[in-house]
Amino acid sequence: MTLTPDQLTAIDNHLRQENRLTNEALLQELTDHYTTALSERVAQGMPFESALSDVQQAFGGHKGLQKMERGYNRITFQQYDSLWMKYIRKQGRWPHCLMPLFVFGVVYWTTTDMSRPTSFSVGTLVYTPWFGFILGSIAGLLIKFIQLVVQGGIRGKNFPYKARYLVTRVIPVALLLYGISVGLTYLNAYLPPFVYETTLSACAALIIMYTISYSQFYQAVSKGSRKASW
Repeated sequence: MTLTPDQLTAIDNHLRQENRLTNEALLQELTDHYTTALSERVAQGMPFESALSDVQQAFGGHKGLQKMERGYNRITFQQYDSLWMKYIRKQGRWPHCLMPLFVFGVVYWTTTDMSRPTSFSVGTLVYTPWFGFILGSIAGLLIKFIQLVVQGGIRGKNFPYKARYLVTRVIPVALLLYGISVGLTYLNAYLPPFVYETTLSACAALIIMYTISYSQFYQAVSKGSRKASW
C-alpha cells in the first residue's frame, strides 16, 4: 500500500520534531524503514497513528532512536575527520602551501621587527593586530555555529550534528592554537632567541591552514548533503 503525502509528512515530523533527530543520513534510512513498515501495517487494517507508534517501539521508542543517532553521529564524525584531514594535508602541498608560508613570513618579520613583550598583561594582548585576528576568527566560528543551528533548528536539547561537530572538533583546536599563542606572550622572556617569533609564526600559519581547510571541508560536506537531499 502506498502512503499518502500527508502520511509521509507525518513520518518526517515524527522523526524530526517528536524524536528530535538531526542526522540526515539516519533520517533518510529511517524514513525508508518507516515507510515500508507502515505500508505493511496499514494494508493489514491498522490505523496509521497506531502503526506509527508500533514502528517507533520496534526501534526502542524515543530513547532507542536517540541512541541510534548517537551511533550514527560517531560514524559521521569519523568520516568528517578523515575528510578534513585530507584538506589539511592539501594545504601542505604546492601551491596551496604558499598562503601559510606567506603568513608565516609576515608574522615572523613583524614580530622580529617589533620589541618583544616584557610582561604578560591584558594590554599586551589587546593592543596588537594578532588579537584582532584571533577575535575575528573566533567570532567567525561562532557566527558559523549560529548559522548551522538556525539552518538545522534546535529540537529540544538536540543541536544539529554539523553544529555539534563544529563545537566538538573545530572550535577546541582553534582555541588550543590561540592559547599557545597567548602562552608564548607570557613565556617569551624565558625563551631562547627567535623561538618566540618562530613558534608564533608557526601558530599563525597553522591557523590559516586550519581555517582554509575547514572552509573547503564544509563546502564539500554541504555539497554532498544537497546531492543526498536530491
